[in-house]
Amino acid sequence: MEMLSCIRSLKRFTRLSNSVSVVTFSPSLVSTSFSKRMQHLADTLISVKAISDEDKELAKLLTGYQDMVGFLSVHKVARMNTQVPVVMEATTFSMKLLKRRYITLESPSSSC
Repeated sequence: MEMLSCIRSLKRFTRLSNSVSVVTFSPSLVSTSFSKRMQHLADTLISVKAISDEDKELAKLLTGYQDMVGFLSVHKVARMNTQVPVVMEATTFSMKLLKRRYITLESPSSSC
């Protein structure tokens, strides 16, 4: 519970100071109930999933599969002071590593 109160305080502080904070945690290290509470507290929620090299079904579906290192999924987008929901064209993006320094995000519809 101390962790949740700390996250709530951090959320209040960042809103008052017009700043941004990023909190990351591995779902395998915390309980499912704690993970759900953290997801509910978050303004924006994203997840990253690595792609295995041996996934032959995915290789058939996506062009440029050899260059992909993972997927970034957007689960929740911040909506402050509005009643209009955010409608995104794509919620899952492929990640490609370029020159070991840059990561590019591409919508799966553009890479098919």
